[in-house]
Amino acid sequence: MKNLILKPRSTDWIKGISSPIVFKAVTDNWVTHLEFFETQKDSFETNGCVLFTTQESFDAQMDALWPTIPLAVQAQITSMGFMQTGTDGQLHFHSSPRFLQIQTGNGYNGNAVQDGWDAIRTYGCLPWADLPYDDTITSETYLTGVTPTLLAKAASFLALIGGKNAIQYHWLVNGTPKNIPQIAQSLPQAPLCLGVVVAGNWNQVSPSPDPVSGADPGHCIMNYAVVGETLSCLDHYVPFEKILDAGYPVNYVFQGIVSPIFAPPLPAPLPPSPTPVQESNWLTQVGLWIQNILSQLKAENLQSNKMNTVNYSLLKSKTFWSAVLLFVFNGFNAISGSVPSEYSVPINFILTAAVGYFHLSGVNAAAVSSASLGKAVSGQ
Repeated sequence: MKNLILKPRSTDWIKGISSPIVFKAVTDNWVTHLEFFETQKDSFETNGCVLFTTQESFDAQMDALWPTIPLAVQAQITSMGFMQTGTDGQLHFHSSPRFLQIQTGNGYNGNAVQDGWDAIRTYGCLPWADLPYDDTITSETYLTGVTPTLLAKAASFLALIGGKNAIQYHWLVNGTPKNIPQIAQSLPQAPLCLGVVVAGNWNQVSPSPDPVSGADPGHCIMNYAVVGETLSCLDHYVPFEKILDAGYPVNYVFQGIVSPIFAPPLPAPLPPSPTPVQESNWLTQVGLWIQNILSQLKAENLQSNKMNTVNYSLLKSKTFWSAVLLFVFNGFNAISGSVPSEYSVPINFILTAAVGYFHLSGVNAAAVSSASLGKAVSGQ
């Protein structure tokens, strides 16, 4: 079995030496986020252990981070088909390792552990259902099926989680013996991708005897927990759970880290300014009438006299005041429906009485003056 190609690069980050990735714990239990157990060898051998390990680590992280993802983004990811029912009967994030294997361009020739993460950083992910792997898929069709529509969908997903900067990686161990305390300290941030040597006794829960230390690893699996000095791992061959004992050599430990970057929500639009309500009550209308009366008096006075001249005979005329009160009376009747009854009844009574009094007195006074002077007087 030689599915893993060792290809450390001088530009790769090393945790604790050159890596700028800030440690941030996500969960202390990755088991609840491992709900899909798939084999890399069904109808044929895919040689895709690196891509299955990448997909399993990426999916576990997306699943653990799900409660922190904005609801609008959750809805978009769900609508794309990424959420699938796991072995526990609940929905979990589930992407396609087949898509990653196609996009690396390496076919069935194996991959470096960085290749799967670089593929996600470059192209994004697709739901498992878009490019699945089961016994209906042949070796002739496995590396096909990526259409322009699917490429656009994967790119859209990548943009949703913040682009390539949302996905980083570094080495913990790159050719030296494993460091259990370092592994245990790093696991809460993300599962680990292990490069391991596989012998003929591999397909058992605890492979033994241990292979010779120093041999080049040819297989990649995912480490999700440390128990004492043993490593609990998820493999892609039955049995899926593998437990590597304290003496099992693991000289290559790699960690891909998902840190979604979401755009800040748009500010809520400001509510429309309320339309000014023109105050309309009976007191306002009375004030408008008074202004109207004064305006008319002023206009009449300007037309007939100088501004500082007062027509005292007009102001002493009961007939004039009768006309004024009649004007007010008629105006009051127009708005009496909006005036509270405790005001309208007495006001109506006073105005009616005043109009009658001034009208009758004015007529009688004019008649008396006319009879005594033999000419019309002001107010008649």
